[in-house]
Formats: sequence, C-alpha cells, structure tokens
Amino acid sequence: MIKDDETVQFGTDPSLHMFEVRSVGNRLDVNLVYPRIRGRGQPVEVHIELDDVRAADALIVRYDYERDGWSIRMDRTKDLGSMMEVVEPNVEVAFVPAWNEVDE
Repeated sequence: MIKDDETVQFGTDPSLHMFEVRSVGNRLDVNLVYPRIRGRGQPVEVHIELDDVRAADALIVRYDYERDGWSIRMDRTKDLGSMMEVVEPNVEVAFVPAWNEVDE
C-alpha cells in the first residue's frame, strides 16, 4: 500500500528506476521514466482497471511518439451474458494531443 503523498520507485537498478507511483489525496500519479530506452524491460503503457459493483472495461494508456500524444485503447468485447468475450484486443478509442495549449 502506498501512503498518501509517498512516491515509490520501481526498477531493477535503484539508481535507474523505470517508473514511479505516487498517491496524492484521491489521485494516483504514474510516471513512466524514459520508456523509449530499449533493453531495460521498462513498462511502456499503463493498464487501468476498475474493481467495483459497476462493471467497466479496462483502459490501456500509452504515449504515441509518432503522433505526439496519448493513445487510449480498450479491448473490443461482446457481452455473452455472464461474461465478456474479447472480439478485438487493444483497439484505440481515443487520442489526446501532448499539449492542451491555448492560442492567444
């Protein structure tokens, strides 16, 4: 369990952490540290799930360097009554540009 306002760093080498998780009030901050550096085995995406009485499909968030923004993905599913079947995995459902600048 991460304490409020505590940052936890993860990685195989303490001097070269691969990602950080920080709890701030009711928010969880996740920082992927230089995910493009190959060979470190670091994560390049964040998988977000909801465990609650309200069901929801998971989100997969990753940075798309070619388009310079966040790609949000989900599995395309089919409701079979008591379970969901994945029909098409990892489908982009939204793209958010890297910057939300205001033109002045």
